[in-house]
Amino acid sequence: MNWVETPVSTEFSAHENVELAPRRLAIALQSFVGLLLIVAATLKTYQAMKTTPEMAWSARLFELGLIEFELLVGGMLLLNLKPRIAWSLALVAFTIFTGVSVKNAIAKVPACGCFGPAAVDPRIMAGVDALIVMGLIATGPRRPSVRLPGGLWRAGRGVIIAMMLLAVGVNVYAAVPKRGLVAEAGGVHDFGRMPADDAGKLEHTFIVRNTSMKPIRVTGYTSSCGCTAAEIPPGDIDPGTTAAVTLHINWSHAAGNTSSEVTLKTDNRWTPVVRLTVSGFIVPKD
Repeated sequence: MNWVETPVSTEFSAHENVELAPRRLAIALQSFVGLLLIVAATLKTYQAMKTTPEMAWSARLFELGLIEFELLVGGMLLLNLKPRIAWSLALVAFTIFTGVSVKNAIAKVPACGCFGPAAVDPRIMAGVDALIVMGLIATGPRRPSVRLPGGLWRAGRGVIIAMMLLAVGVNVYAAVPKRGLVAEAGGVHDFGRMPADDAGKLEHTFIVRNTSMKPIRVTGYTSSCGCTAAEIPPGDIDPGTTAAVTLHINWSHAAGNTSSEVTLKTDNRWTPVVRLTVSGFIVPKD
């Protein structure tokens, strides 16, 4: 990105060069923070597409609000729009993020959830968030005169607005009940804690229901790892009826928090895929 700073002087004294260094550091830091927020919001939007209609509205609205906030502040930082307000919002946000990451790290939560489906250790994020807070305090808000060239600034603003509208659309679409194949209990099962000796021969049966007006066939499936296989219904699932999908899991070589995902493929246009997830905590052998 080619930043334009006005007014521009052709001659700088040594003192002026020293003064420019903190401003350049502020530009670099806040551009990085803006990109980080936009990446986090984008990944959360992608994850929203995978949520089931049964997800609580309160949780869905909170997640959407967080996505919109991250996109807004990230865009303001990148485009240097209302720099003092953007800096203040970023400082408050990352102070809260630091506290949440520390809390998750103390509770030994395996992933912070900061980047949607991308699992990041909360201990790492606690350190990154804390460094960002200190950096924002040290550099302060940017000067209003430092801004992208006009054409790029308008394009960037348009992209941020489009991403915010897309996030709303994705969440609304995810909340609408789909007339197709739906896994009961949200397609999620937790085995809980188990000794390592029991982790090699696990089995769970999911019930899937055809909520459409036409028969649906499960045409195949994919698994997130070779440790999990599925038995799928052999024929059509008639409207209003259910069928069983049994997962066979071998976690004999795993330890600690473990999960597997099986994605069923169907011939229904509204639910072309149905995701089934199993998880558990395997107690290592002494």
